[in-house]
This record gives sequence, C-alpha cells and structure tokens, in this order.
Amino acid sequence: MMLVDRQPDLQVVAEGETGPDAVARFLEARPDLGVIDLLLPGLDGAAVAEATRALAAIKRGIVAAS
Repeated sequence: MMLVDRQPDLQVVAEGETGPDAVARFLEARPDLGVIDLLLPGLDGAAVAEATRALAAIKRGIVAAS
C-alpha cells in the first residue's frame, strides 16, 4: 500500500517511471505535495527534488521515499 493511499485527503495526480519523467509530470500536474522515490533511474530522487524546486513545480513540499 502506498503512503498516499492511507491518507483520505491526498490524491495521486501523476506518476513517473524515471527521474526525467517525474520532473515532466510535476511540471504538468503542479501538485501541492510531491512524493519522490530516491532510487529513480535516469535522475535520482534528490536531483528530481532539486529540479522541481528550481522550476517551482511543487506548491508546498516534497517527501522523499525509497
């Protein structure tokens, strides 16, 4: 079960398979909160978090998970 599935006030709006894909999905969806896998292929979760912050793709915060 995903972390988000346990929270009734949260909703998944996009998912990415790779780091670059995740950045693109964040830019499209502009979510309030992002959950990022630290072990994404192509661009790790830390780099995805940095990129999304620099591009203002997430409104409030980032949660890193592995």
